[in-house]
Amino acid sequence: MGPFAFGKIWLSVLVIAFGLFLYAELRARIHPLLAGILITMLACSPELFAYTFLVQTDWANAAFFATGVILLQRYLESGQHGSFVGSAVLLAMACWTRTETIFFVPIGSLLLLIFSVSISKNKALFRAIALSAICLLPVVFWNYILLRGYIPLPPRANLGTLHGVTEGYLSQLIAIAAQMNDQVIFDDVYWGYAVWVFLLLSLVNTVIFRDKRGFPILLWLAGIYILFVLIIQHVEGANVLFTFRRGFFKLLFLMYFYLGTTSLFRWLSNWIYRWESKIEKPET
Repeated sequence: MGPFAFGKIWLSVLVIAFGLFLYAELRARIHPLLAGILITMLACSPELFAYTFLVQTDWANAAFFATGVILLQRYLESGQHGSFVGSAVLLAMACWTRTETIFFVPIGSLLLLIFSVSISKNKALFRAIALSAICLLPVVFWNYILLRGYIPLPPRANLGTLHGVTEGYLSQLIAIAAQMNDQVIFDDVYWGYAVWVFLLLSLVNTVIFRDKRGFPILLWLAGIYILFVLIIQHVEGANVLFTFRRGFFKLLFLMYFYLGTTSLFRWLSNWIYRWESKIEKPET
């Protein structure tokens, strides 16, 4: 297998495991045919597929992060303590694989405070703080203990250098968002039809059903997008073509998980189940 054999095996196992996990999670919500179509759309995204061959942390980060978000959503829906613990562990692993992920974790903490209706506010606050604290541990260890205290770095290395607010700040943010849309999100070379299919189906779901199913996932999507704009503006070395393009894997996974939570796909699932029952019904 050549150099980096362990990394190639590990990444392949991770891709297969996450694909099975996401399919099972979608299968629990919608018809298996629809779940399979959603997984196939993701698998056919050119950039996402290409990174399954590269021994880098970007695919692993997206898989860990999306799994953590999905488990957190499961916790908000069912109140199962194990889902919360699994979510915290997976999100912490995501923060270890890509450091900027720590900026997205407060979205989950905020959702815990808003949507944890089955427990007291004090307990919800404790779990929200615990989630952020657990995810902060690998970031502190890697960036401030290991890199600065153990691994020798070049004297001109600028880890985590931040830029302040400058003149024309708002116009700069708008320009960054436009570049993100133009150069990454709506570039068919990277994602094929995946983004357009998501937007079309989300629009149909909003216009016809006007439901709030999966609303926390939409908050994740909006919050991550806005935070990426701020990260690219303020963090030294962050940019659109590398930082956001690779980080968009997270958004793509959550987009298709969101579709599996919508009333549109539940309605399609029920229609398929009714059709199947008519076919299987014996003649009298």
